[in-house]
Amino acid sequence: EFSLYIKALEARALYAYELQNLLDFKNDRTTLFVILKKDRRIPGRLILKNKNNQFLTNKDSSLWSIPILGLSGRDLSFHHSNGQTPMGVYYIDGVMPEANNKIEFGEHRRLIINFIKNSPEEAELAQFLPKTHHELDWWKQSVLARSLGRSLLRIHGSGRVNRNPFNAYYPFVPTSGCLATNEGRSLWGKKASDQRLLLDQLLLAQGLERSFENESKIQGLLYVVEFSDNLSTLRF
Repeated sequence: EFSLYIKALEARALYAYELQNLLDFKNDRTTLFVILKKDRRIPGRLILKNKNNQFLTNKDSSLWSIPILGLSGRDLSFHHSNGQTPMGVYYIDGVMPEANNKIEFGEHRRLIINFIKNSPEEAELAQFLPKTHHELDWWKQSVLARSLGRSLLRIHGSGRVNRNPFNAYYPFVPTSGCLATNEGRSLWGKKASDQRLLLDQLLLAQGLERSFENESKIQGLLYVVEFSDNLSTLRF
């Protein structure tokens, strides 16, 4: 347990070839990749694969993505309650029943993110990793966070307004440990709806029609990683 603790704390960002191996890894589930910087104040990117292992694209065939933030509003590390979102592998298990507390969580329902349950030698989690990643340490952050009792991880927007355009993460609002989409209004009045875009793309990736009822059927995998290089170095 002490070894896991140290390895998770010291886990480094992935190199380009390691992240490429993860992106190329095939499974039969809708899959989100949240690719963050080691400096969590800088927003990362969220990209999406459908269950046929195809990345979703825009009308011009470019890669579909949205910005996302994995920063703790209390500036705490992943192994603390309310700390930044741990690197690791998670299940996506539908959405919250309603979009309540819109000031804190935004106008649209938040995605439920669950830890992969404990199993001997983490076999259940390991099935979702390329063999070359079994000895890497990045995913051990989620294992440690699970054992320390972290819970209630979500992907959500915010009804709050970041009033400091000099923040590295502007216009995002940090969370209590969740992943934040941009769903707020900037100081200049521009409104973002990335949480709505994300829910719609997940429905599309699963072949479901856009409806309130179908949002509860959203299921899949989530990989949260840190990557210090530029996404242009990768193949999609």
